[in-house]
Amino acid sequence: MMEAEFAYFDGEIKGNSKVAVSYLGAVKDFIVESNISELAFSSNGFSGVLLKEPILIFVRVKGDISDAKLCTRKILKEFGFVKSGNLESILEFAEEIDKLPIEEVLKRMKR
Repeated sequence: MMEAEFAYFDGEIKGNSKVAVSYLGAVKDFIVESNISELAFSSNGFSGVLLKEPILIFVRVKGDISDAKLCTRKILKEFGFVKSGNLESILEFAEEIDKLPIEEVLKRMKR
């Protein structure tokens, strides 16, 4: 797995990086109280993903957003927050629709 810095909130903020723990600590209350379910960004060769569900988690990697999403999925599975199945399929579909034209997205949603 690509080296990732991450932090998650499970009663308290835990993680493997001071940067990730600090970031999650700074935005936790805002994210919990808002309608934001996912936030993704890239800057200076690093990308980050912040998810609200199934647990509040922030992952930062050197690479692009798809790398950060892949690492997020792997971390969620590794820590037991996600089982293979529906949620993983939803996350994969969310990644796919970022790259599809709107007509294809609508066609797939109708299925």
